[in-house]
Amino acid sequence: MGSVNKSVGLGDTTASVESSARPTNRKRRRNRIRWSIAGVVALAVAAVGVIAVTGGSNGRAGTLLTINGVQYDFVPGMSLAYANLTGANLSGLDLHGADFGRANLTSANLSNANLSGSQMNYTTVTGTNFTGANLTMVHSWQLIGAPLALPANCFIQSPVTSPPATGGFLFGCGAWVQDRLTGFNLSGRNLTGMSLENSWLNGVNFTNANLTNVVFRGTRMDGANLAGANLTGANLTNVNSGGIIGVPTALPTGWLLLGGYLVGPGANLGGVNFTFDVSKATLTGASLVNAHLEGATLSAKDLTGVNLTGAFVSRANLTGANLTGAVLTGVTSGAIVGTPTTLPTGWHFAAGYLIGPGAILTGANLTGINLTGFDLTGADLTNANLTNANLTNANLTNVKMSGATVTGATMTGVTMTGVVAVSLVGTPASSPPGLVVLGGAFLGPGMNLTGANLAGVNLTGIDLTGANLTKVISGGVTGTPIGLPSGFTIVAGFLVGPGANLSGANLRGATLTGANMSGAILSGASLVQANLTNANLSGATLTSTNMFLATTTGINVSGAIWGNTTCPSGSNSDFATTKNCDGNL
Repeated sequence: MGSVNKSVGLGDTTASVESSARPTNRKRRRNRIRWSIAGVVALAVAAVGVIAVTGGSNGRAGTLLTINGVQYDFVPGMSLAYANLTGANLSGLDLHGADFGRANLTSANLSNANLSGSQMNYTTVTGTNFTGANLTMVHSWQLIGAPLALPANCFIQSPVTSPPATGGFLFGCGAWVQDRLTGFNLSGRNLTGMSLENSWLNGVNFTNANLTNVVFRGTRMDGANLAGANLTGANLTNVNSGGIIGVPTALPTGWLLLGGYLVGPGANLGGVNFTFDVSKATLTGASLVNAHLEGATLSAKDLTGVNLTGAFVSRANLTGANLTGAVLTGVTSGAIVGTPTTLPTGWHFAAGYLIGPGAILTGANLTGINLTGFDLTGADLTNANLTNANLTNANLTNVKMSGATVTGATMTGVTMTGVVAVSLVGTPASSPPGLVVLGGAFLGPGMNLTGANLAGVNLTGIDLTGANLTKVISGGVTGTPIGLPSGFTIVAGFLVGPGANLSGANLRGATLTGANMSGAILSGASLVQANLTNANLSGATLTSTNMFLATTTGINVSGAIWGNTTCPSGSNSDFATTKNCDGNL
């Protein structure tokens, strides 16, 4: 790192020495002046020595210059932020990677200097001579003023004027601009080799511009005008486009302009509705997240590494398509034409569906399909038809399959951890060990039965230990289960516990001493004369609940939701000042 040091002046330091003999005042003044001069000289020499050492400490020879009263040791990568370099002659210096943030380069001579990779944010360049300077990958922002001269193909421009009084960017000659450039007019400009990586280029006018080898990686180009532009060799990886105006004279190898989109290897086409023909496009490595490819012709396409997360590919033609390494999580398919030659690890193609971990198979007709050993972790089989399907040893961890038809399905050895399966239709030919279908749900230890309707179910011999019974509807439940989740009990045929749905439940006179009904839904329920001593109803919904003559000693109703509730005293919560029964329990 170069150093910047204030020049030492005679008035900066005073060293005084007084003898023990206490000389006269005149003699003391002469001695003081003599020692002051000597001290200043010594300090000045020391300062020069420090500068020299600092300049060479990083193994690179620096250039010592005094500019506007400040001495600098110029080396590559140094910080010149806020430096006043007005009129400085820095011609030919190697200052690559230097920081010129908010520096003043007014009338400075930087001809033939190496400034590659330097930072010039809020830098004043009024009258600066950049003739022959290397400005490759110079990152600029809010440049102030207009320079005297720039290398060929370099120019400074802002959204309003060119050259600007303030707020300009350095374009061309391999420079780097990363910012919101919405609406810039770069028509006819030569931007060869520069970087616009991650910039917002929406609506930019590139008409007839030379964009050869420009780095557009990660940019947004919605509505940009590319009429007559030359994009030979440009890097369009992860470009997000749409509504492109005009037709460029040349595009990088493998790229096409289709339907107003730049389509090619590594393109970001997330969310695009492919109403256009992509049969001739190269899509290797492209991002097609949430893209609509319904009915698209992708036959014989190389889709290696394509990200199809959340994409819709129903009715698409995948005949001979190569999907090696593609990401298919959340893909929605069905009625696919043809058969792909290769699929990602863990994925299968059957009955026109792409089947694998995280697949969206909502309402899919998988009747009679052999899914033996398939990994369907996280898939959505809601309302799917699995009639007579073979799911032996399949992995259904965290699968959603509420409303699915399981009539005659073989489910021996299926992993059901975290499955949400309620409102099922039919009964499978075989179930996983420890599970049984009753009340339209798979009942067993640890099962997620959120919202299941278990009214009238006989729980004899059923183990519901660790099951999630949140919002479970019950009533008329019979039998004695092997186990219930913590906090649950069966009272008067109802599954009573935290979060249970007890809407309209008749618990008149029930013994609910110490019962945990936190968060339960008790709307319209009858708790007349019930014993609620020490019961926990925190956060419970008690709208239109009848609690007349209930015993409520020690009851917890913090956070409960009241409304038209009949309190134990017979009063109505709506008529209380507090709009609850707190004072009538």
